[in-house]
Amino acid sequence: MAITGTPGTGKSTAAKLLDGRGYYVVYLDQLAEERKLITGVDQARGAREVDVERLDQGIQVPVKLGFLVSHYAHLMSVDIAIVLRCHPRILAKRLRFRGWSDAKVRENVEAEAIDVITQEAVGRLPLRRGKRCARVAEYRDRLHGRYGLGRCRLLRLGDRDPQHRCAGRPWDPR
Repeated sequence: MAITGTPGTGKSTAAKLLDGRGYYVVYLDQLAEERKLITGVDQARGAREVDVERLDQGIQVPVKLGFLVSHYAHLMSVDIAIVLRCHPRILAKRLRFRGWSDAKVRENVEAEAIDVITQEAVGRLPLRRGKRCARVAEYRDRLHGRYGLGRCRLLRLGDRDPQHRCAGRPWDPR
């Protein structure tokens, strides 16, 4: 399962909560650095470039349910992508607090405003009717209400139909 979203939306916070509950969590940036898969730095954007294909090939999750965490986690071979969202004004404050340049803040706020990560995830994950249903609304509300992580979306292979028989029921990843 991928936990993804624009930088600053709450991926690390959500991952720490899951890790604290005993779930298997892989921080992709850390793994890429350990395996020397950082291929360079984009000077214009001030971002490290990761060899996503080699990283994806080398990931082994030894449990039934594991979480891959990064702003590019949805590009891995996953069945589900949880896309964390944040209001652009709040995101801008968070990124400025981190000391990011105005240009980098603007680029990420614009990406969040036009929903780039969700569009990439939907474009990558084959959407078809699945056997199990991810109950999106309840899980989103729990993350937002309990942890203040912002608006979340859960994309699963299939089950995007709001009229599906499980829509609106509680969803627990355990």
